[in-house]
Amino acid sequence: MATKTTTTKTGTAAKTAKATKATKAATATKTAKTAKAAKTTKSAKAAAPAARATRTQPEVSFYLQYANREYSFAEIRQLVLDKCEAEEMDPKDLRIYVKPGDDKAYYTCAGGSSSIAL
Repeated sequence: MATKTTTTKTGTAAKTAKATKATKAATATKTAKTAKAAKTTKSAKAAAPAARATRTQPEVSFYLQYANREYSFAEIRQLVLDKCEAEEMDPKDLRIYVKPGDDKAYYTCAGGSSSIAL
């Protein structure tokens, strides 16, 4: 009987070893697939901003009509930029606020703030 018990234990150990190898192989395959999927996802995410960057913005004309007057954003913007340059202000982060009731355009930028008459 001792021989049979040893044989059975040896057979079980062999089956366990085979099962362990199969599990390790399956885990390695899953890991490889996961890594490949992660690379594909990263590539797709990287390609998306590139596609958005190539799209051009449409030309937009912006006008404000108030009290029988018309104000063009392009003209106001250019006047503000000219004044920034004349006053040696940095036009970085430029924000323009138009108050047609005051007939002025107020602006702020990295170099300070001021206004122009419309």
